[in-house]
Amino acid sequence: MSARRALLYLLWTGTRNRIRRQVARLRHPRYAIAVVLGLGYVLFFAIQNRTTNSSSDPLALEFAPLFLTLGVVAMLMWSWLFSRERSALKFSLAEVHFLFPAPVARRTLLHYKLAGTQLVVLLNVVIWVVLLGVRPGLPVMMRAVAVWSLLTTLYLHRLGATFVRTSLREHQAHGARRRAVTIGVLLAVTALLCAAVVAVVVGLVQSPPGGELDAFRATLGQPLVQAALAPFHAVIGPMVAADAASWWKAAPPALVVLLLHYLWVIRSDTAFEEAAAAASVEQASRLQSGRQGGRRRGVQRYSRPMLELSPSGPPSTALVWKNVTQLLRWGNFRVWATAFVSAVAVMLVLGSVAPSLAQAVGVLLVSWAAFLLLLGAQWIRNDLRSDLAKLDLLRGYPVASDALVRAEAAGAALVLTLAQAAMLLVGMAGLWQDPSVDRAWLGVGVIVGALLLPALNFAGMMVQNGAALLFPGWVRVTASRGIEALGQHMLTAIAYFFALAVLLLLPAVLGTGVAWLARGVGDMPAVMAGSAMASLVLLGESWLMSLWFGSVFNGTDLASAGVALD
Repeated sequence: MSARRALLYLLWTGTRNRIRRQVARLRHPRYAIAVVLGLGYVLFFAIQNRTTNSSSDPLALEFAPLFLTLGVVAMLMWSWLFSRERSALKFSLAEVHFLFPAPVARRTLLHYKLAGTQLVVLLNVVIWVVLLGVRPGLPVMMRAVAVWSLLTTLYLHRLGATFVRTSLREHQAHGARRRAVTIGVLLAVTALLCAAVVAVVVGLVQSPPGGELDAFRATLGQPLVQAALAPFHAVIGPMVAADAASWWKAAPPALVVLLLHYLWVIRSDTAFEEAAAAASVEQASRLQSGRQGGRRRGVQRYSRPMLELSPSGPPSTALVWKNVTQLLRWGNFRVWATAFVSAVAVMLVLGSVAPSLAQAVGVLLVSWAAFLLLLGAQWIRNDLRSDLAKLDLLRGYPVASDALVRAEAAGAALVLTLAQAAMLLVGMAGLWQDPSVDRAWLGVGVIVGALLLPALNFAGMMVQNGAALLFPGWVRVTASRGIEALGQHMLTAIAYFFALAVLLLLPAVLGTGVAWLARGVGDMPAVMAGSAMASLVLLGESWLMSLWFGSVFNGTDLASAGVALD
């Protein structure tokens, strides 16, 4: 049997067994309910897309390609700056032992991994075609090919970025010389994008009051901006095609960009071997660590912690430090701190030269901070939900069970509060120059946020950690994707919103009562007094919940709950 036939056999059997495992999981209620909710969500939006006429909003239709282009730019920037995902490169231990020493070219192995990812890509194509619907005059197959082209190009770009970053990390100066062409293209595109952003900002600043939209349209038509966005417009061209004729016109540039990415990746077989080996070792270490209940060693190069942990102090403080440091290592913290200071400075300057634009951005950031009150507790999981697999190890710590639960929730709440505070401060910096905004009430908003946000986030994280202890078999221990993950998020969100609403009843009533009684002192002091009372009551409820969840923690058994730790 030839090497290609053997790899095709492995690909076919692996795909078949994976589908069988997914179908077998539907016998468990937690997976079946999640899949039903996920499918219902997708079908709901599919029906909405069929009954809603998108052409009724001409402004949204006009700027939809631009928003999609900016989304592609943001995802590609993230893959270069922050993304560490190498899951597509991971080989199982059997594949490492049998395929790497085998007489198989590295390029063949790369094709093998690329072909293996197409199952996930095709599944996402089906989901997105259903969600987006089909425009009149554009066959469903054309829409599917457009989605496949976009997703495959993005995947290949992330893969190529992984190769370059791995080569630079492993070989430094020599790796930079080998990737000189790629780095040169990256710097050129980045310079063009920065120049385009400056041109757009200058155009908005120089526009007359009320003419920002026309100035924005005119700026987008400048040759510099068009040149900067040309590669990204080519990628999304088939996606935004209105009919078959425009699709055939947009398909060749998109295909050229896809082929260029394919050639870039396929010619990086040496870097592929480096990245694949590192990812495979990392996966093997994670599996071994999961079986032994320990940590991985010698795999990742961690940056320095943001704060050094004192050798003495309350043991629960160490848990808070561990959970916060897990997300805010010193390297990443410096990046985010620099971005925060820069954003505040930009917003202050923008507020003086373009108040309407600064106001729009400020309102958007404040809305995002409020949005995190609802969904932030599901996204930030550096608490018992991520430590659930190490429950036996946690029981061995010299920490009372209720204090341990509070520490786990406090670490995640602190990270969420920092994210919200950054958004609120940047947003308020944009609103500060707005003459229609009362600065006194803006200051009251800062004080109310400082009073309420920590308590709200702590209570929300306490609910999430309590759910992990009360229903460990329904908690997502390992990462999951697709319809099942969507359904799990929906199920968790519905239960979380209901529990949080019940929890907020008493603080809302007492806080409103205190504000009403203090109304004679003044509106602003009354609002602050009511917020302080609501915060204290909420913290008291969280303390009582921690006592309850601490007793549950001592009796939780993961094996009997059916939690899969591998």
